[in-house]
Amino acid sequence: MAQIADQIATLVDYVRQEFSGHDGWDSRAHDRSAHTVSVATDGGVLLLTASFEILSDNTPAEVASLLREWNVADALRNASPTTRLLVTRDGWRVRAGSGRPSAIKKLMCRRLGSSSSWN
Repeated sequence: MAQIADQIATLVDYVRQEFSGHDGWDSRAHDRSAHTVSVATDGGVLLLTASFEILSDNTPAEVASLLREWNVADALRNASPTTRLLVTRDGWRVRAGSGRPSAIKKLMCRRLGSSSSWN
């Protein structure tokens, strides 16, 4: 698999900017061959999962452009905390699933930003 650290950083920065003032964290979802960014909101935890293929097939600038072009932040805002927004080469789609990661998984995830919130 190609190195995708910069593309992951682009994904995380996009979500951090779009959800300023909210807590968030990210983790690799090996079982899904993807990277997940979680955002805590008053209504629950929103999950954005980007496939490794979209991250490895595109430069960081292309990843950022696709996220903006596809209005991923708006789609995530409109998603239910019981769903997951999945981003692939073909765009995004909403998948049913638990929107509440377990406490253990949350503790294992790398916290986004240097403080407990993104602002």
